[in-house]
Amino acid sequence: MSDCCGIVDIRGSVPWMGMAQMYHRMKSRGYSDDLRARIYDPHVRELNEYVDELTARKPGKFVPHISPEFGGSAARLLLLTLSPGEKTRLDLPGGSGLLSVENCDPAASRIAEALDHARIDRAACVSWNIYPWYEKGLGELKPSLREPYLLEGVDLVIQVIARLPQLQAVFVFGDVPNRGWDLFRQSYPRTARSLKHFSHRSTGPSGYRGSVEQQKVWRQQLFVEMVRAERVIRD
Repeated sequence: MSDCCGIVDIRGSVPWMGMAQMYHRMKSRGYSDDLRARIYDPHVRELNEYVDELTARKPGKFVPHISPEFGGSAARLLLLTLSPGEKTRLDLPGGSGLLSVENCDPAASRIAEALDHARIDRAACVSWNIYPWYEKGLGELKPSLREPYLLEGVDLVIQVIARLPQLQAVFVFGDVPNRGWDLFRQSYPRTARSLKHFSHRSTGPSGYRGSVEQQKVWRQQLFVEMVRAERVIRD
């Protein structure tokens, strides 16, 4: 990761400077091709068939499939971000076509590192976006212009959750996705109350724009919050 600092992981084994090398496995053509070939494996079939439905609703818009590295229908933790990043796009160099914590971007690497620190298996998780279609610059829009996207996304999140019968918690990354989760609570209060809610700032470049020392603080905060989530889904 270009903006990370060379501190030692809390578990004492892997320097943070090496996270881009430790993760970012989508850089391997064999790795990404294997995952794309398995997007209709039984545990992710229903979710990815829903992705196909969403793609068909808006011709020309892109929705990444959910990587089979995740637990799909067996997931207990939902990782919720705003919208797909560029590295999910299959039509761009280095793009995977998948929602994955192995994508070649710092946002994915930070989440992957936190999951590993908390010893949360990828099979316990699934990833989704409040607004599932790729929409460049969505996070930078004025709130009044962004709200319709969030409102549209809320009614899609409930469809995803309906396909996750073992879900126990949601981990939301970023202020804007948390606004989306607030809207979800208003529309679907019973479902929201049934899930433990955890949150952290966006793990993308804008969310981690700061001094090395400040990034250390944010990283530790992410680790602490992810450990809290692990305790919930473990019980």
